[in-house]
Amino acid sequence: HNIEGVRMQVFNRWGTRVYFQEGPYTNDWDGRSDTDDVLPDGTYFVLLTTEFKNYGVYVDLRNDSDQ
Repeated sequence: HNIEGVRMQVFNRWGTRVYFQEGPYTNDWDGRSDTDDVLPDGTYFVLLTTEFKNYGVYVDLRNDSDQ
């Protein structure tokens, strides 16, 4: 399902934004940065902003070693 009007931001452990998406949220972030680089393993903070509420969650990203 697409959710309209969502801003998704992903920040690394130093607070640098590494990914940004605005518009319909499609739940398809694959652990890559805005520049399409595979992000290193680690903890990231994901912030979803909607018209009504902000949602924040920490994500432990572990990339498949076969990539």
